[in-house]
Amino acid sequence: MEKRPPLSARHQNRLSRFLSKDYRDGFLETDVKGGIAYQIQALREKSGLSQAAFAEKTGKKQSVISRLEDTEYGGVNVNTLLEIAKALDIGLQVRFCDYIDVLKRDISPAGMKVDTIFETMEKLEKKAKASDLAAE
Repeated sequence: MEKRPPLSARHQNRLSRFLSKDYRDGFLETDVKGGIAYQIQALREKSGLSQAAFAEKTGKKQSVISRLEDTEYGGVNVNTLLEIAKALDIGLQVRFCDYIDVLKRDISPAGMKVDTIFETMEKLEKKAKASDLAAE
């Protein structure tokens, strides 16, 4: 079993709210729906595309992209997310987790940024070149 560092008082206080089933369920629903919507929007904006152009790139209709970017829409499915990830050459993780992991997640615009496989490879190549130059 993975050993975790002790929780800060701030995290303990925030986590204690989750003892209420109503709070916990409401938070989870809002967090998941909103997180998906904001990330779809961030991916589209990173590409510099309108909803219509993003829809074409991902093989979806513009109305689908509009719904996916709506924080109240909860009808997204894993297959749709997989299709978008494959069209954009990015990874996708869907997993269950502890609430403390939910609270520690970075939901800032920078935290929503995702690199394509090609951008990742380019960064790794630059690091390798810099490391090689430093070793000389």
